[in-house]
Amino acid sequence: MGIQLASLEKRLTAFYEGEGISVCPSFEQFGCKSKSSCIQEVRSSERNADTSLYCGSEAYVGSKYGDPFKVLFVSLDRGDQGLNIAERRKEIEAVIYDPPKPRLDLYLSGALETLGAILGRTSPDRNLFLNFALINAAKCASTKEGMDSVPEQLFRNCIPNALGELRVLEPDVVVMHGKRSRIPLQNYLQQIAPADVKHLEEVHGTSGASKEIQALFATILNEHMGSATIYDKSMICLMTPHPSSRSGEWRRFQRLLLTLAGRLCRDLVSFRGDKARK
Repeated sequence: MGIQLASLEKRLTAFYEGEGISVCPSFEQFGCKSKSSCIQEVRSSERNADTSLYCGSEAYVGSKYGDPFKVLFVSLDRGDQGLNIAERRKEIEAVIYDPPKPRLDLYLSGALETLGAILGRTSPDRNLFLNFALINAAKCASTKEGMDSVPEQLFRNCIPNALGELRVLEPDVVVMHGKRSRIPLQNYLQQIAPADVKHLEEVHGTSGASKEIQALFATILNEHMGSATIYDKSMICLMTPHPSSRSGEWRRFQRLLLTLAGRLCRDLVSFRGDKARK
């Protein structure tokens, strides 16, 4: 484990402990300030007074996070038992190293494709999972079996927790899979700056392109990309459908927009880096 990774994980652990959101064996032991509000919301939503929550879900940070730049994914709740940092790493790295390699679920499959598009890998392999970080927009998950996510209010209650993780991890690119994964940054999201848009248009020659290509370019910039500044750190944001979307939204995005969207993120990171060095 590199020194930088060890330092990041130490800071994350201190943050979780300070906020009382470290993974623990039972919901009763969980120290989160929003605990009562969240359990009431879940029980009301599911109309079941016995429903409980799996408490906490800590970040995954790959051993090559930051190579070649920092890419962080924000997903929904885990939908399962909470895992601490070490357990999360073991879970993710199992799909890289453990023989036989388990089949990727829909989320990890989409995450790998997205990561490959951003890093410019036309045939991404599972080793790319070492190059990113992953957090959950909602730290707890319902103990009820099924694929449904927790109520929206839990994502809102968790905004300070996700912002704290972003403060530690300082990503250059933030990928938000699914509409509710955008909630932590909803008050920070802005359109891509005109200077950045101008640079991308010049690089890709869109002024002389067909109307169809211009419309595709505009769709990505206006609907799927943005910028946010958290604790003085400027981040490029990519917003996509969730890879397990049941409506086919992810497949349409993947087929029509993903490759170009990833390229635009990569170009912006390079452009901003060049400006910062001048």
